[in-house]
Amino acid sequence: MSNWRRVDEIITYHGKGVTPKYVDKSSIIVLNQKCIRNNKIDYSFAQYIDENKIYNEEKFLKIGDILINSTGQGTAGRVALVEYIPENFKIIVDSHILVLRTNNFFESKCLNYSLFSIESTLQKFMDGSTGQGEFDRVRLFNVKVGYSRDISTQQKIASVLSALDDKIELNNKINAELEQMAKLLYDYWFVQFDFPNEEGKPYKSSGGKTVYNEVLKREVPEGWEVQVFSDWIKETKAGDWGKDTEEGNYTERVYCVRGADINGLNGKGEVKAPQRFILKNNLSKALKANDFIIEISGGSPTQSTGRIALLTNKT
Repeated sequence: MSNWRRVDEIITYHGKGVTPKYVDKSSIIVLNQKCIRNNKIDYSFAQYIDENKIYNEEKFLKIGDILINSTGQGTAGRVALVEYIPENFKIIVDSHILVLRTNNFFESKCLNYSLFSIESTLQKFMDGSTGQGEFDRVRLFNVKVGYSRDISTQQKIASVLSALDDKIELNNKINAELEQMAKLLYDYWFVQFDFPNEEGKPYKSSGGKTVYNEVLKREVPEGWEVQVFSDWIKETKAGDWGKDTEEGNYTERVYCVRGADINGLNGKGEVKAPQRFILKNNLSKALKANDFIIEISGGSPTQSTGRIALLTNKT
């Protein structure tokens, strides 16, 4: 028997949430589209709904329910699984989220991973061309996924993938803590001026001399100077995106770092720099250790443009 099945052959229930009447506090949590990101439910964006109103019982979420954002370009198609329900609370979703329910938790877990693996495709299942287009559930229901129908095998699959998820989450927490430590170190050195002095003691706290700087309008360590970024930049250069195939003067094949790789260079993602042919006379643009890379276009001004990375020998 084939393990490939359409989504509508697996689910036992599907439906959208409710149009909420928000309140400051209640025993019913309502999830919205902001709560679903990276295959997780972020309860920090959740709100509360009027608990005095009567709701259809099947609208309340159960552990193992799969949630899919169903409205808005770039948002619709995001997938998450209900892993737990906060104690002493009920959970419901608003009308912009689609709920899928299966026969058992491990079936849901496997289906969730299958759908999340094609989330970028799901995000194209839109009906309508406006920014508030609706997710096309019919196309979703016709998607075929393949995994064992045996519950014990589903449990093993879910266990392995959950363990990997836990490791990824742990690594993310470690990265966040390291980033916080770096910010704290910066604060000690360049705001509080408590970098180690010659004796290894905090400079300012140990009586290190400071002088008033007219440019910064504040005290700075004696001997420090104020310069603009360009004062110590020897050279700036734009990149060369090159070509996929060798043609004309595009004869040298190199890795091309994209703006999308900057997070990876900073240890927050993957580096997937493609290999492309560049102009021979652009080889002088090849990157070296201690070069800074700054994303100058192509992304949201508030999210990616301006991102910076420092190349090192270990990069």
